[in-house]
Amino acid sequence: MPNLTPLLLLSLLSFSNEPALTGLDPVALCEGREVAGVESHSRTRGEYTYRFADGRTAARFDAEPERYEIQMGGGCGRMGPLAGKGDPARFWVFDGKIYIFASEQCRTAFQKDPLKFLEPEDPAPAAGDEARSRGGALLEKVLAAFGGAEKVDGLKTLQVSRVKRTARTGADSKPASETVEKWKLTVAFPGSFRIDQSWDDWDSFRVMIKEKGGDGGDAFFVGETTPAEVLHPTARREMWRDLLRQPLVLLRFRREPGFLAVAGEKRAVAGVEAEELKIHYSGTTTTLSVDAAGRIVALEYRGRGPQFWFGAVEHRFSDFVEVGGLKLPRRRALVFDGKEPSGEAPSYEIQVNDPVPSGLFQRN
Repeated sequence: MPNLTPLLLLSLLSFSNEPALTGLDPVALCEGREVAGVESHSRTRGEYTYRFADGRTAARFDAEPERYEIQMGGGCGRMGPLAGKGDPARFWVFDGKIYIFASEQCRTAFQKDPLKFLEPEDPAPAAGDEARSRGGALLEKVLAAFGGAEKVDGLKTLQVSRVKRTARTGADSKPASETVEKWKLTVAFPGSFRIDQSWDDWDSFRVMIKEKGGDGGDAFFVGETTPAEVLHPTARREMWRDLLRQPLVLLRFRREPGFLAVAGEKRAVAGVEAEELKIHYSGTTTTLSVDAAGRIVALEYRGRGPQFWFGAVEHRFSDFVEVGGLKLPRRRALVFDGKEPSGEAPSYEIQVNDPVPSGLFQRN
């Protein structure tokens, strides 16, 4: 998941009370026409007020609001629903749907290649009997390498964090300084998740609580100076898919309906021979590269990269240590669209089964 700067974390950015889309009829826009709406034919959906040319287009909107409203709940079309809000006056129509953008740069990038910025659907991997059988055996091998299925299933809490420091060169008579970026995932199993991010003096967090066997629960965002905002379904889906890229989170759902584990090809990861284990669950496919000892040395999927477009994401794991009876990697290197990482892989701090504050997953 891309790390977000304060400029991008504009989840509760507010605009004027003017109608969205500069007052143009959204139904007409989706059909490629710019037609002014009138105040007497208005609808408010979510945080946006739409105007329509007449009662006919208003009725069509009422019948299919998801089709004609601003997509992603108003999230920036380039950066995605988790990154920040777009300006409802800065819009673009693609494939009969309306997207808005946080900046002109974002809109221009989207216009050049819209499909790069729209989340793809993951097809389930081919699953013959032999591939399923090998996949099941490989899954057991992975669990054993972690410390055993009992240890994995008995996990109560998981905390993974990283601090990144980046030197900034002084300019315009300003002294050189340092940017400090922090990221932390806190999980209270089976279904409470929180992601904290900070960039210098900006702090924010997102929470998701999953109810067993469904999509119910709670999901919201809180910025440094903003109240809690309920995540739009598209943002909720993207957050959930990001969480499933965490191996221990993914493995905890292995007994849920729809969880599919299939063995793939053999490959080398940074000089280490490994076998692929493709896991399809909750509409997303993640490929684990498993070495001879059963350790996950790489994790691959199609997701957002550092510049927010979707591509081939690979996380390489190394420096395995024992934490709370589990063997876990402390270092993770990111490869995006085949671009090899430079320098040493970042180090993460891991805490297992440590108590977390009771109010950590509640709205303040």
